[in-house]
Amino acid sequence: MIRRRRDWLHRYPMIWLLIPIVVIILWRDKTSQPVAINTESTYYTAALIDYPLERNKTFRYTARLNTGETVYLYFAKDSLRPLPEAGDSVVVLTRLKQGGMLGDFDYGKYLRRQGISGNGYVGRKDWQKIGHRDIRGPILWQHRLVERYKQVGIDAQVLPVLSAITLGYKEDLDDTVRRRFQRSGAAHVLAVSGLHTGLIAALITGLLTLWGWYKPLYEERWRRTLNSLVLIAGIWLYAAMTGLTPSVVRSAIMVTLAAVAYMFYRKPLGLNTLAAAAIAILLIRPNDLFSVSFQMSFAAVAGILICMPLMKLEEPISLINRGIVYIYGILSLVQISIAAQFAVLPLTLHYFSQTSNYFILTNLGVLPLAQIAVYLAVAVLALGTIPFVGPALVWCENMVIDIMLRYTGWIENLPGAVTERTITPVMAIVLYAIMIAGLIILKIIRR
Repeated sequence: MIRRRRDWLHRYPMIWLLIPIVVIILWRDKTSQPVAINTESTYYTAALIDYPLERNKTFRYTARLNTGETVYLYFAKDSLRPLPEAGDSVVVLTRLKQGGMLGDFDYGKYLRRQGISGNGYVGRKDWQKIGHRDIRGPILWQHRLVERYKQVGIDAQVLPVLSAITLGYKEDLDDTVRRRFQRSGAAHVLAVSGLHTGLIAALITGLLTLWGWYKPLYEERWRRTLNSLVLIAGIWLYAAMTGLTPSVVRSAIMVTLAAVAYMFYRKPLGLNTLAAAAIAILLIRPNDLFSVSFQMSFAAVAGILICMPLMKLEEPISLINRGIVYIYGILSLVQISIAAQFAVLPLTLHYFSQTSNYFILTNLGVLPLAQIAVYLAVAVLALGTIPFVGPALVWCENMVIDIMLRYTGWIENLPGAVTERTITPVMAIVLYAIMIAGLIILKIIRR
C-alpha cells in the first residue's frame, strides 16, 4: 500500500505543485483596484481597446483610462452622430461606478477579478474623439474572421452561433440562444475548448500526413519533429484567433505537451499534463482561477481522465463488422458525456442553478454536428469566395447550424428537460468530496 502511494506521488508531481499554487492564490485573492467613486461626472481620457458590444440602448466599450484603470464605458446610441471606433482615443464626461451587488452576487468583485475596475455611462454629447490607434493582435484577427463570415454569406441567424463555436466570439449571441444551449446541455459547444482544439489538431495532423497515405523519405525522427512543431504552431495560432480564453489556452498547452512528448518518443500522462496546463495559466493570470470558464474546463477534463478508466469498454475484437465499431464509438461518446457532466455538476448547480437531464441525448446529436461545423468553417474561410464552391460550402454550413439550433430547441422543450436547484460554494465542495470518496471506493472494489 505504501509503495503504491509513493508511485502515485512520483507519477503526478504536477498535481502536488498545483495545490500550493491554488492555496496561495485563494489566500491572497488580489483583484484589480476599484475606481475612485465621484459624486459628480468627471472628464477622463480613454483609449477604446476592444470592439463595441451592442446593448438595447447603448454600446459597451472596454476602455483604458489615463489613470491606468480598465473600465467598461456604455455609450448612448445616437442616430445623428457616428459612435467611436475600436482604437479611438476619446475624452469622456462620466461618473464611474464600482459595480454593486446583484442579489447575492458581488458583480463589482466579479468585474475586478476580470481586470475591470468599474463602469460608466457616456451620454450622446459627453464624448469627443482626440486620436486613433489601430487595434492589433488576437482581438483584430477574431473580428476580421467574423467579418469574413459575413462577407461570404453566412446567414444572420447562424452567424452568432458559428462565431461562438469556431472562434469563441459570443458577443452577438442573444439570450434566447444562450438559454437554449444551457438548458439542453450543449453550452460547452459554444465555448472553444478541448473539443475544438482537438478537431483542429486532428485536421493539421491529417494534412501533414495526408491521413496516413504519405510516407516520408526522411528519417522518422525528423518527421516527428516537423509534425510536432507545425502542430504546435497551428494550435497556438488558432488559440490566438479565439481570444486566448482559459479553456482554449488549457487545450493548447495540453496539445503542446503531448506534441513534445511525441517528438521525444514519450507518452504524456493525462492528469500530469492537465495540472501543468493549470500551473502555466495561473502563474501568468492568477485571477483565472475564479473564472467560470477555467473551472468548468479543467473540471470536465479531469472528470474524463479520472472516470473513463473506471468505465473502460473492451475494444471491438474485429474491425470487419462496422456495426460493432459504430456501437463502440457511440458508447464511448456516452461515457465521455457522463464523466464530464459528473465532474461539472456541482459547478453547474452553483453558477447556473440548473442542470440538463438529457445531456447524453444532446451530446449524441450536437457533438457530431459541431465537428462538421468546425471543418466546414475552415473550408468556408479558405474557399468561401470561389464561385460555386463557396456558396455550396456556405449553404452546407448554414444547414448544419440550423439543424443544431432546431435539435437543441427540441431537447429544451422536452418534459423535465431541466432540474433547477441552487447550491452554495460549501455545498459544492461537500458534493465534490462525496464524489471523490465514491470514486476511491469504486476503484478499490474494481481491484
